[in-house]
Amino acid sequence: MNMQTVELKPIGILRTGLKTRKDAPFQGAEYDHEGWVELDPEYAKGLMGLEPGRDLWLLCYLNQHRTPTMTLHPRGDAARPLTGIFNTRTPNRPCPISLTLTRLLEVKQNRLLVSGVDLLDNTPVLDIKPYLKGVDSPLK
Repeated sequence: MNMQTVELKPIGILRTGLKTRKDAPFQGAEYDHEGWVELDPEYAKGLMGLEPGRDLWLLCYLNQHRTPTMTLHPRGDAARPLTGIFNTRTPNRPCPISLTLTRLLEVKQNRLLVSGVDLLDNTPVLDIKPYLKGVDSPLK
């Protein structure tokens, strides 16, 4: 299969204070840790209309990931059955992009305070999208 390389430019950086993988929770939804999304000033106008209380998806590049294996025990628990990487939420992925659902707490110029982050400090932010209940909920 002929795959092309994709180059992405981050729109900002995530400031969380979480320095190591051991500091970070397995899933942001299981923890209400807060962090600041600091956007490059050229993207600040793109925050227009965002209000506290809104749920947002953060797409980030996991710049501190490890080389993935295609099968693993979920959450590193050997008591759980071995499964394929695409059946897990491990950050160690062939293409290390994360999708994290957060809650917007505050907007300050080109900065967003969000809760529910499970990412390390200085993680590059690739995009921000609003959570849309009718679109982002599982199909019935």
